[in-house]
Amino acid sequence: MGRTMGIRSCEAEGKNVGFPPQYTGKTWKDHDNHCTGGRSYWDSGNPRVMAFSEDTAKRLENFGFIQFRPRGEYHGNNPEMSKLLHKAVREKRESAYHLANQPVNVLRDLLELKSKHPHIPVGKVEPASSIVQHFGTVEFLWEETHEAIAIAMNWLDRKSNSREGGEDPIHWSPLVDVIDGYSPMLPHLKGLQNGDTATSAIKQVASGWFGVTPTFLANADQLEIKIGQGAKPGEGDQLPGKKVATYIARLRNSKPGVPLISPPPHHDIYSIENFAQLIFYLHQVNPKAKVNGDIIHIFGHNGGTGASPVSSFKHAGGPWEIGLMETHQTLIQNGLRERIILRVDDGFKSGFAVLMSAAIGADEYGFGYIAMIAEGCIMACICHTNNCTVGVTNQREELRACFPGVPGDLVNYFVYVAKEVRGIMVQLGYENMDYIIGRTELLRQRQVPLKKTLHIVLSYILSNDVHTNGPVLDEIILSDPEVVEAIELKKEVTKAMEIHNVDRAVYGHIASVIVKKMEIQALQDN
Repeated sequence: MGRTMGIRSCEAEGKNVGFPPQYTGKTWKDHDNHCTGGRSYWDSGNPRVMAFSEDTAKRLENFGFIQFRPRGEYHGNNPEMSKLLHKAVREKRESAYHLANQPVNVLRDLLELKSKHPHIPVGKVEPASSIVQHFGTVEFLWEETHEAIAIAMNWLDRKSNSREGGEDPIHWSPLVDVIDGYSPMLPHLKGLQNGDTATSAIKQVASGWFGVTPTFLANADQLEIKIGQGAKPGEGDQLPGKKVATYIARLRNSKPGVPLISPPPHHDIYSIENFAQLIFYLHQVNPKAKVNGDIIHIFGHNGGTGASPVSSFKHAGGPWEIGLMETHQTLIQNGLRERIILRVDDGFKSGFAVLMSAAIGADEYGFGYIAMIAEGCIMACICHTNNCTVGVTNQREELRACFPGVPGDLVNYFVYVAKEVRGIMVQLGYENMDYIIGRTELLRQRQVPLKKTLHIVLSYILSNDVHTNGPVLDEIILSDPEVVEAIELKKEVTKAMEIHNVDRAVYGHIASVIVKKMEIQALQDN
């Protein structure tokens, strides 16, 4: 059987091959012939030949599971996408960047938005400047990237994140020495204006308390307690020693070259009482700032930084779609939803993703990698090496000077996303984003011809009840009249049915039904 893993597109010929071939006797050789005009990349499709050929005697083929490869597994963030985005934001060519017909890549790609409302004129939809007020950015380690993004968000009157590890005090004062877009205070940035500030409205407090000082906390509009640890959910946050340059060490009150680790269990939240005390303390230090509890920020499993070890790139964390839905519905059922702002981020790139998360329950939407790409990242994926050729992820002075981004590039990108949101709202017949938040009835599961997703059922996300496990095998069994009769009359019954690895805790509910029946009968007998 031919190799059936991986998702690729044939951009060179303008062909979009969105999904891997289903096994119909074809192999990736057939796919390559289609893409390359007869040039075959894979072997005849025989896995034994591929595994033991002379070409792989010294090195196994790299299929791009971690880092993008032209003929490997599909990545949502890839060099071709970054080129298109750079052209769009730098040349102000909105049409140069679009994400139509992308392969299924994340859970939300299995959903679509449908509305019974008639289309409305675009003039009735809230303006892009209002929609942008729902956007934000997450934290970035690298100085120029962080500063450019922070300035852009301040231009938009929105919020960037300080990152775990303090903030440079020079960011708290407006620039007053800008000439021709340059300032000696931020020497590697261009496109600046007098009055700009590179401060982040959201200041982050994590378990290591790196860089957390009273002055740092006092300069925040929001204080974010980092519970789930960023790049490696469930493993803790880590910055390798070679990334702890003198500047980073100064901000974090640490020593250069010493690895910095924040353990997964936050030191201050071993219990609800400790967590409440930390919130109280932060409110005392900065009474005007909102703190966790006012805002809940949900991260998904697709985020992370170049500091992650390879072992943490995959299979850590879960989809934000599930976490957001559960949080939204639980808050509603406890009468707390109106008191909380729900913020979500993880791989956001488009207006479609924004409206999808709004329908599931989010109020605000964070952009991470894509903001970094808008500021110049070329997706070389060598962040951890300190050798980024465009200076986006460097502490090396000679490479930092290569940083190409300007704050205006990110502003342009967010305007494009807001315009896309407006266009979709016209089709859905809604005038304001607030009317879409939590409207799960707008979501429908798509029928995608992809073998991997044929048996995924998303009714759990589409429902308004988080206190259910969705359709399970036990319910099917208990719907059988013969089984019901056997339980009622204490009879034996034999049934044959298929069971799959997605059927979890089978017979658990059936056992509960039987035990309850026995308890009732025992009480009646007594």
